[in-house]
Amino acid sequence: MMHYEKMMQQMQSLLQACLWQEAEACAATQDDPTLRGLALGMLGQAGLQQQRLDYALIQLAEACRLLPDNASLRSLWAIALSRNGYGQQAYEQMRTAVELNPEDAQQYYNLGRMAQQLGDKIAARQAYDQAIQRDPTQGLACLNSANLCMQAAQWAQAADFLQRAEAAGVDTDMLLGSMIFLDLQQAIWDRWTVWHERVRALLHQPRVRLEPFATLSLFLTEQEQNILAQKYVQTLSPAPQRQRQRLQDRLPGRIRVLYVSSDFGSHAVTLLTAGLYATHDRDRFEIALLSLKSWQDSYRSRLEQEVEHLLDVAAWDENRILQWVKAFDPDIAVDLNGHTEGGRPELFAAGLAPVQLHYLGFPGGTGSPSHDYVLADPVVVPAEHADFFQECIVHLPYGFQINDDRRELAEPSTRSDWGWPQTSFLFASWNGIHKINPEIFGQWMQILRQCPNAALILVDEGSEVMERLRCLMQNQGVDGTRLIAAPRISYAAHLGRLACVDLILDTLPYNGGTSTSDALWAGVPVLTCTGARFSGRMSTSLLHYAGLEELITPDADAYIRQAVRLYEDRPMLRQLRDRLQQPRSRQRLFATAPRTRAIEAAYVHMVEVAEQGLPPQSFCVDMDEQGKEPL
Repeated sequence: MMHYEKMMQQMQSLLQACLWQEAEACAATQDDPTLRGLALGMLGQAGLQQQRLDYALIQLAEACRLLPDNASLRSLWAIALSRNGYGQQAYEQMRTAVELNPEDAQQYYNLGRMAQQLGDKIAARQAYDQAIQRDPTQGLACLNSANLCMQAAQWAQAADFLQRAEAAGVDTDMLLGSMIFLDLQQAIWDRWTVWHERVRALLHQPRVRLEPFATLSLFLTEQEQNILAQKYVQTLSPAPQRQRQRLQDRLPGRIRVLYVSSDFGSHAVTLLTAGLYATHDRDRFEIALLSLKSWQDSYRSRLEQEVEHLLDVAAWDENRILQWVKAFDPDIAVDLNGHTEGGRPELFAAGLAPVQLHYLGFPGGTGSPSHDYVLADPVVVPAEHADFFQECIVHLPYGFQINDDRRELAEPSTRSDWGWPQTSFLFASWNGIHKINPEIFGQWMQILRQCPNAALILVDEGSEVMERLRCLMQNQGVDGTRLIAAPRISYAAHLGRLACVDLILDTLPYNGGTSTSDALWAGVPVLTCTGARFSGRMSTSLLHYAGLEELITPDADAYIRQAVRLYEDRPMLRQLRDRLQQPRSRQRLFATAPRTRAIEAAYVHMVEVAEQGLPPQSFCVDMDEQGKEPL
């Protein structure tokens, strides 16, 4: 026992003084395998603390070989494996650690985290439940369980876990995003003003653990949103510090572009981008899709048929992904997730390509030094907003949003097919409920009060939420029966249903993206109000480049006035619908090839800049000057 204590004290003193060689020598002189294993474990733990991840992995692997039944060492080895990108192996070793010491709540939490990183939500929930059973003060396990419950629309359970996380002392800014999202998903707006005050208070903190997606539905400026995003990125472990590669020795040939996303399936991102992959110039570009999630549907089947390389890496750890990427050797890597569910920021932090950018999935700046550029346009990111972004801004000529002109056509239907009133004027919004807030809802109520023969259609979010909205309508002097709940249906059927609507009312500060282009594809006008930042200017961009300026309003009063005008002036509304069906308008809105050529021109410029060893700079793509497929 005394020998053990002496060894531990000696190792501790050496490591505190950063005398690594002496500490290694001390470990090597231990004849007893138990003492040597414990000493190596201390070296490994110190390596983790000092971010010497490869070193920690070697020491802990040997420590576990010597002491295979030591749960603490096994847990540390699992953590080292995880931080080195060996996700599946890390999960297996942590599961062994739990079996060796089934009463350790922290190890169950670690197991849950690793399962969640692998995308196994069921295993993650089970592990978190075990952690909380053993230690009710496991606040992070409560928080992660709350988020998993929200993804499954289990609102009451999510609220309970959030309360338990708060009672356990979880950082306020970590809880804040989940609390905001939970309220919005249930149309609970009692704390709407409080949320803004608490989020703005974080602007003055050095680091913020509030996920940027949670603040897209709040009325923040572009500058505030990007400040919060930059502060959040610094809390990621490890914080992105990518060393930019150079392209000076690039071999002649096609430019290799790697698109990375968890949404290569029946998701809004693929709905918009499928045509992009199919229309890339194969003589000039080699395209690969790195799928972070497994999908089995018609959208995935189409991608598999039309793309040269589609790799499903949902079950792969970071190291295996990086090995494949190194072999593919991309010139450009495109992050289609950003701060959305399923993204893998650690991949871009590690450096997938000499040029890295983000596009479409997250409507705003990521705040991350891992991304050199963001694809945008002068409407969603005006020149005066460029300095707020960590990324350089690329202004595309036909609008930021790529579209697929081969997307599904609407299945013909009538109002009677959906049980909708034949004589009423039908307003609608198909944006997610998290984009609806008391301010935009109040504006809709003003519109309905002035349009007595009108109804409002919203996505059916369940009986409890819809009843809450009807009560809110009653409180504002509007009959709650004028709210129609539209269930989720197949995409083609939804497009046909959309065509039965008179006018779509957009949301603010978080506009529709794909939902706006869906409505325009179906021939239905969308009325929007231009917001203060990227996420609130997406519909304005689409309508501007389609030449439908009458549907763009500058403020709430103008938004209400124009909605009422279109209700009263049916010939004007009919004219707008007719214009949406004209070939010229549809070309300006949806033509895929010209937009693909513009994105390709941007890629070529990015590669040329990198080949010269120059830092990224913002630029505009002007296709008309190049004489290539102007709209």
